[in-house]
Amino acid sequence: MLGIYIGTVVYALFLLSTIRDISSGVYVPALSIYLLIVLTVNDLFLFIYFLNYVTQTVKYETVINRVRFQTFKTMERDFAEIQPLSPSWIQGSSTIIPAQRSDYFQGFNAKRLLEISENNDVKIQFLFPAGQFLLEGTPCIRVYGKEKLTPKLLKDIADCADFFTGQPIDRNADFGFRHLSEIAIKALSPGINDPGTAVLALHALFALFDYRKYHQLPQSILNNKDEISIFSETSSFEKLFDQCLEPIWNYGKQDQYIQATFLEMLQQLKNKDHQHLYLNLFEAWIQKIRR
Repeated sequence: MLGIYIGTVVYALFLLSTIRDISSGVYVPALSIYLLIVLTVNDLFLFIYFLNYVTQTVKYETVINRVRFQTFKTMERDFAEIQPLSPSWIQGSSTIIPAQRSDYFQGFNAKRLLEISENNDVKIQFLFPAGQFLLEGTPCIRVYGKEKLTPKLLKDIADCADFFTGQPIDRNADFGFRHLSEIAIKALSPGINDPGTAVLALHALFALFDYRKYHQLPQSILNNKDEISIFSETSSFEKLFDQCLEPIWNYGKQDQYIQATFLEMLQQLKNKDHQHLYLNLFEAWIQKIRR
């Protein structure tokens, strides 16, 4: 839209230069003037549309729905049903690779790591889930191999880990949970005091947790021989659940609207836990709220 505005202004300036005195009077390019009028009216409609678009996109409801659907889309694409695995080679001797910089660990280049693993007969374990902020020098990767590992090999493995600033939901669904939690916390802050918006964020969070309870990022990546070559830690449901909901409860536990929402959604989530994986977690939360 800004380009159209600038283009209209530039066109008007060029048009001014064509208006001049001639022997028969003042020359005015009528067709060009009419075109300028059409462009000006079009710019006014674009400006009205822009104002409406901005007011709609900054509404909490729109932001919450956008984060919710982005997060769910990422989980559907990347997550699989929970299958606890622990490769036997984890018990062996290993070499530690520290984090190369202080930043968010965003994941790794799986294709490149599989090539390194197969070509050098090594196994690789990531000690932290994607999305974790790590300080430089923190032990991040364990490399298991029968032979002595060269510095070049360790550097090649370290270079496959992605570290950069930001919390992109399309890379890591956990960021979406945290964004919704932050929205609810800000809505409950004394300066805003909007429990209605916090409830909308809570509903979105519980809808995502309903899918998340039986799905997670695959921990293992297999090689051509169907052996586990790469093993990565993933965030647990219980930890993510507490991290997202505990701050919201601490801010809003005195509000009856928040209390009722917590109780209602926790009871629904507990009833839907058909595999009985988190009954103790949900029951503990329900008892805490009732107290």
